[in-house]
Amino acid sequence: IHRSVMLIYKFLGGLLYVFVLAVVLIGGSWLALSVRSGYWNPAYLASIGVLTLYFAILYSVSALFGVLWRSWIGSVLMTILAWALFKAVNFGYLQVHDPENLGEIPARWVTMMDGVHFILPKTSELSILNQLLLVKSHLGETMDEAMVREAANLPSAITWGMTISTSIGFIVVLLGLACWRFSRKDY
Repeated sequence: IHRSVMLIYKFLGGLLYVFVLAVVLIGGSWLALSVRSGYWNPAYLASIGVLTLYFAILYSVSALFGVLWRSWIGSVLMTILAWALFKAVNFGYLQVHDPENLGEIPARWVTMMDGVHFILPKTSELSILNQLLLVKSHLGETMDEAMVREAANLPSAITWGMTISTSIGFIVVLLGLACWRFSRKDY
């Protein structure tokens, strides 16, 4: 078996493990709450996919640095630093696009923040969009999504499609780099 294939199988095995745990935890709690309360909300189950994608983003960082440094502690530390970077960039993006800050921040900083935000995965936005989905599923048609987005300080440019596609692209790039390095390195 080629080294790249082995690395991808290991990555997919880790994702499968987290997915099964998420199904048991989230699916089990959904089933228990639904049976007990009689209120069946299938939107709650979307949290399984969100949790798995969130893990995949961080696991791709861990896989890349694990291959580069061959150190599990370095891999864990870089994953924690990457998580903090993703949070900081998301916070900065939301601050730059806050209607209260319009005009105060130079245009070049806004452009730079938009570029960095576009490249990096959107872990915080996954959580926020999942919360919006759950709120919308509970309130139904009575909810004005624009008002909830404004209350959450969430720009209208943040969507499921953009968040998922850029996050998956980030995973593919990092896994591609890890596979390339793993297949070239002599152990």
